[in-house]
Amino acid sequence: MGSPFVGCGVELDELTVGWEEQGVVKVRELDRALLSSSSAWATLAFLFEERGPDGAFHGPRLSLRRYRKRGKSWVVEKHLTISSGRQAHVLAQALARWFPTAPSGAEGDDES
Repeated sequence: MGSPFVGCGVELDELTVGWEEQGVVKVRELDRALLSSSSAWATLAFLFEERGPDGAFHGPRLSLRRYRKRGKSWVVEKHLTISSGRQAHVLAQALARWFPTAPSGAEGDDES
């Protein structure tokens, strides 16, 4: 496994789960959402596919990642991967029950 440092001078909108190895795309990012951010912390959700041993992409999967800014680098502090559509739907149903309406100013306004 590689370094948790994303890179020196990388901006928040440049963070990605996509990566290549020897010119071959291993993880392909499909979409992303910024859940919250401050000057020192950020939480992002990534939708992605992974290339399997058969060479085909499999997924999609969801990765929730919590980054901390250290100097000029973003570091992954915590992450969780939802690896199946079933898990994603169970999570979506639970979230809809727990948070039936979005609060005003909902995007990224609460860093607690």
